[in-house]
Amino acid sequence: MVQPRRFAWLVFVLTIVFAFSGCAIETDELPPELADTTGSLGASGVAQSDQSTECPVTTPIQVEPPEIVHESSPLPRGEYFVSADKKIWAVAGPWRQGSHKVPWIKPLGSQLVVQGRRLDGDAAPLWASLADGYDADFQPSRLIFPSGGCWEIEARADSSVLRIVVAVAPQPEPRAAPSCADASDVLRINRPIIHGRIESSMVDPSGRWAWLTVRVVRDLMYPLALHTVLAGQTLMVLQDIEREPLLARDEEYVLVLHGAPWRIVCPLQTLAAIDIAHRPFTIEPALPGLTLWTGETLAEIEAQVRAAVNR
Repeated sequence: MVQPRRFAWLVFVLTIVFAFSGCAIETDELPPELADTTGSLGASGVAQSDQSTECPVTTPIQVEPPEIVHESSPLPRGEYFVSADKKIWAVAGPWRQGSHKVPWIKPLGSQLVVQGRRLDGDAAPLWASLADGYDADFQPSRLIFPSGGCWEIEARADSSVLRIVVAVAPQPEPRAAPSCADASDVLRINRPIIHGRIESSMVDPSGRWAWLTVRVVRDLMYPLALHTVLAGQTLMVLQDIEREPLLARDEEYVLVLHGAPWRIVCPLQTLAAIDIAHRPFTIEPALPGLTLWTGETLAEIEAQVRAAVNR
């Protein structure tokens, strides 16, 4: 594994490098360090894995990347995952449930596509966001693992393929999970309670899971909570749409959020649609007969939030 200081330095250098888009990397020639380890790369573009463990984790390669034609320093020696044809590179690092910023190297002018699935249990698919405008060989990305466990990641660009298996550490369970029996129990634990707008949704092929892009209109807990979010910020929210209603695009809602990734707390009881056509904003609970909210407007909910937090 990468030592903490070395990994921190790697991330720092990569951050500087990403500020430029005119970079190029020679991937036709294998560095000497990588040439000595060709036995660890499969001919099909799949890096070979350590089969001795329950999760066949792919072993990264300690290597000096090829020289970069760039104003700043080249990428430092470190741990990388490399495709068999040496055209897709991914920085290796500790993996945990939740969000990661992962830098890649890809063939010049290509579009990188990344997807992933959990191998050892039921889980929503990996969510991958790749920034636009990177026509050179660098590609920043944001990956969100919805759970810990054994995960396979596949990256494709042109005809190149990189498949790796990683062990993702789970997030610890909250010390005091809400019972969903009382609004005070839900609200007294610091978490964002937002007025948010659904900008997009992506349902996975199984039809069970959906990733939602939520634009924050306002955090009703601000400034009372430790976990505050800013107006205009974009959040990724995971929904189990077999158990809770899929939120509609371009609609606005009251959302109580928690976890990594964000999930709706007690969704059938705390979720409320906001009618922005009325002043003051009126709300419609997902299940009116079981809602934890009192009142019928957003202002009344906000007052209830303040009262619960101040108790």
